[in-house]
Amino acid sequence: MGVIIREQKATIVGVNTPIVEELRHAYPIRNNPQYPSKCVYTSEGHSWHLNDIRLQVWAQHIVHIFVYFNTRLPSTSVHFTESQKLHPPNHNTLPVPIPAAPTAAPAHQYPIPYGYAPPLHPHQYPPPYPYLPYPAYPPMLPLPCSDVPTGGSTLTLLAKLVLPCIISLAEFCLRYEIDDEDQDCLTKLKFQPGDQCVDKLEHEDWHGHVGFLRLSWDDFLSKHKQFIRDVKAGNWA
Repeated sequence: MGVIIREQKATIVGVNTPIVEELRHAYPIRNNPQYPSKCVYTSEGHSWHLNDIRLQVWAQHIVHIFVYFNTRLPSTSVHFTESQKLHPPNHNTLPVPIPAAPTAAPAHQYPIPYGYAPPLHPHQYPPPYPYLPYPAYPPMLPLPCSDVPTGGSTLTLLAKLVLPCIISLAEFCLRYEIDDEDQDCLTKLKFQPGDQCVDKLEHEDWHGHVGFLRLSWDDFLSKHKQFIRDVKAGNWA
């Protein structure tokens, strides 16, 4: 069954490739100034990130309705719902820049050759030196306090979500309809539900070592993010 599913996925990707390229051309990176590093579709004030899986879903929708190119999103897709939309960045949370320390006023320099005030009695004048005096050093100013957090602070975020109960990999795969072959790949990765480090794995980790295909890997990441939202919403309590 797992092999048949993979063959069907590969066929779908091949059919969708020309349409996906058209969508990438219609919605290039930086087409929305609020998200300069993403391909974004915006409609009625709402925006969605057009990642690989959303492009495949959109292209498959176009194939089913026999339209070569359509700028409307499929209304029945779970990938373009209200909960999946992008949230604009909050510019009010930017850190306030620390002002630079004020520059010290230049110290007063007496004229050469002495470099200091003349004595009260002229006969105490020393003979002139054949070189210039040392320049006056500026006064010492306190250094600004460092705002770098120390060790043991909350700078390091927990990589694994705290689950309300023990959730096995088999339970996770059963609930989110992950086939046996993909479950075997997750077992080789030693993945546990709630481990958010999977979002940072390189291509060599999930493809070269365990054999995930791109479409299967993106589908798993999407379902794992839905699992995290379900846990936070209390659906696994």
